[in-house]
Amino acid sequence: MNARKAIVRMATGLLVVAFLPVTACTKKNEVPEPHEPYVDPTLEGDPPPERSLKNMAGIIITSDPSFEVMVDGKSVGKTPVTVENLPEGSHDVTFIDPEGGNATQTVELGEGEFKKAHYSASPDSSDARMK
Repeated sequence: MNARKAIVRMATGLLVVAFLPVTACTKKNEVPEPHEPYVDPTLEGDPPPERSLKNMAGIIITSDPSFEVMVDGKSVGKTPVTVENLPEGSHDVTFIDPEGGNATQTVELGEGEFKKAHYSASPDSSDARMK
């Protein structure tokens, strides 16, 4: 009989503990404050642009030796570098050569087209390498 009373007391104690946080947090007849809905920050702002051939053109830029490069007047880093998401049309690739002077090439891109622009500081260097 004592074991049965102990089990009942333990079960009652567990129920009280289980409901304690709920009853301790709210007062009788109190309406809880509304919470603002959670907004996922990744869903705010403009959606990414539609992927189409028109914005998937690009230029693969190399040089010998490596140079700083600008495309349409904006720095894009050092060669080798690939510039993507360019619109179709004419683009100026400028190689910043402090010793030999800057060199600019114009690259015509079609829809979804990638082209290569290469600059060699020495007139004897080429893309082909002999081993």
